[in-house]
Amino acid sequence: MKRIYCILLLLTLLTIGTLFPLRSRAETAYRLSVIVAPENVASDGGTYPVYVQLQSLDGKPVEAVKDVKVKLFSSNTSVGTVTPEVVIASGTFYARALFNSTSIPGNTTITATADDMVSGHFIVKTRPPIGYPIKLHVTLLPENLTAGVGEEGYVVVELYDVAGRPAKAFSEVKVTLTSSNTSVCYVDSSLTVEAGRTFGVARFYASNLPGHSVITALAQNLESDTAEVHTLPYNGTTPSVKVRLFGVKTLRADMESYSLLGVQLQDAYGRPVISENGTVVYISSSKLEVGAVGDYVVVPKGKSYTLIEFRTTFKTGSTNVTASATNHLPDMMTLQTVQPFPTILQAKVYPQPIVSDGGVYDLIVQLVDQKGNPALPEEDVKISLVSENTSIAYVERDIMLGKGRTYTTAAIFTGKAGETDVNVAAEGFTCTKARIKATPLPLDIRVAVSSEKVTVGENVTITAYVESQGARVKDAIVKAFSKDTIIWSGRTDDRGEAKIVYKPLKPGEEDITLTAYKKYYTNASETVKVYIEKFVAVTVKAEDTEGAGVAGVKVTVTSANGTITGFTNENGTVRFERIRWGDVKISVQETLASDETRYVFIQWAHGVENTTASLHLEEDKTLHAIYNVQHHVTVESPYGRAYGSGWYNKNSTITVGVTPTLIPINFFQKKVFTKWEGDISANTPTAQITVNTPKHIKAAWEDDYTNLYYTIALLAIIHAGIGTTLYIRRLKKK
Repeated sequence: MKRIYCILLLLTLLTIGTLFPLRSRAETAYRLSVIVAPENVASDGGTYPVYVQLQSLDGKPVEAVKDVKVKLFSSNTSVGTVTPEVVIASGTFYARALFNSTSIPGNTTITATADDMVSGHFIVKTRPPIGYPIKLHVTLLPENLTAGVGEEGYVVVELYDVAGRPAKAFSEVKVTLTSSNTSVCYVDSSLTVEAGRTFGVARFYASNLPGHSVITALAQNLESDTAEVHTLPYNGTTPSVKVRLFGVKTLRADMESYSLLGVQLQDAYGRPVISENGTVVYISSSKLEVGAVGDYVVVPKGKSYTLIEFRTTFKTGSTNVTASATNHLPDMMTLQTVQPFPTILQAKVYPQPIVSDGGVYDLIVQLVDQKGNPALPEEDVKISLVSENTSIAYVERDIMLGKGRTYTTAAIFTGKAGETDVNVAAEGFTCTKARIKATPLPLDIRVAVSSEKVTVGENVTITAYVESQGARVKDAIVKAFSKDTIIWSGRTDDRGEAKIVYKPLKPGEEDITLTAYKKYYTNASETVKVYIEKFVAVTVKAEDTEGAGVAGVKVTVTSANGTITGFTNENGTVRFERIRWGDVKISVQETLASDETRYVFIQWAHGVENTTASLHLEEDKTLHAIYNVQHHVTVESPYGRAYGSGWYNKNSTITVGVTPTLIPINFFQKKVFTKWEGDISANTPTAQITVNTPKHIKAAWEDDYTNLYYTIALLAIIHAGIGTTLYIRRLKKK
């Protein structure tokens, strides 16, 4: 049974894995970048900015399209803690959190996580800042005293930083002092290092018993220190033979006077000797530019030592202090002066990379030493900032690095893309520059069209998808251009989409370019081709010169979608639908004959005299074909030659005739034209008629027997003459 349950569980997990596959790291589109600034974080209990930036997988900033909740963790809270949660607001690139360091130096990893994103990690290495007191340093003035004579000395307790340099107290420091052997010497129970001072002074006292004791200095949160004092028995008969210098060997180069050096009279065994009458000791400094002492001091009567005043300068370095007295061996001690605090300024802009987005970034200026350790200034430091190109980056003019702070922040306002430097300067400090390279975010645009072929007047939907490094970009302006003319303008929505509903009015192949714009982004464009179809109607009207329609004319239309033929109706009109736009040829019949009337093409109304008209059509078109009406005239004659037959334009006037008008048949008979018969009434051999209808004309002829009549008459005359002659002859005969 258990095995069956295991199999069922395995199958369930496989099914879930199939339906809901885990998103691998490689499939994640974004990552988080986290950085704690400045570069050198001090273990001073201070707060430091944490920048969490949304980035593409290749490390470029990405604008959040919605609020991104980021959780932050510190792996070692004994070193520092971090704000547990921040939100990268929609429309921004990063968010700020805070890192709180402790006084314990060390390493901790800051991790930033968010849903569906690659986590970011940053290792913070904290260290004690230069100038921040971390330990006590005890110096005895002097280390050896004479017992039994009431001699006393000074306990100097200095505050040291991590570099072993004198450091000022930022607040009053209470130091507890103890002696390990009060029978030899005892010490004041405490001293105070006042705020702004590097040391405090107490007294210790030699008892009547010789011996040694350890003086210990303790203070809260500071490392303790000890020094050993020796008290030696008094021997008044022993003369002093040498002088010995003692005291603090490291002082601050701050133009202050310090009485932390001394000279002691000693015998040949190094034991202190009491001055009987006051002893003059001559002193000098080898480098007056480093520090100076007086010409001499006097060891008072009844004392074995006296203190020396040393005045520092602002110059750091070392000098040899020499002490000598008559009939005494001299002594020399090297004294070192150091800068009160480091004077190196570091500056950098956060977060990186910087986007030329008009946003606000942080210029962090930090005080460090030569090793890059964070340092604390003891006084407020006025820092001047100057941008070399304010159109790229504008910065506040002056900022203040507060006393006891390792860094300060100025606001940087980015503008256009480019590179520039911000000069960082403060009096007495090493100047530096912060390099700013502001880059625009890239825009990407993809365009999809609902149909690559549409008809004029039909809506086509064009969708623009605007992204930046895989992230959708909202509120980007999208403009659509056709032949450099804007046909649409709008903005992307929360999904980075902009939809254009375009109704093309002209046919043809149209290039539509969509360009996306957003301030501080690069522009992006993409062009799509849309073929816009259009069908037009062609109407052809065949008409005569008087505007009357001509029926039955054959019309042929040839276009991209083929050739079609039609005939004009009784009104002389024929219409062709769904003719594809573009180049079209329209042809009409040249001659249309019907019985004795015909129609002859003259020209198109727009002036083309050829029966085929070539046109580029994008709209419906009506064309007029003009015809002449012609009637046929028939001129007939059985005799002679009749002329005037043929086709004539309607209402034209023509001349008809016949020739000759007299035709001999034989000697006795002739045919003579007499008149015209039919569609004309005329009796002249030539006549004019108006051709308003078809005409049939025939010449009428008559017979002419004049010669016959003459012959008969002549024969009659001849016959009469002959008869008369014969009669006369008969009469004569009679």
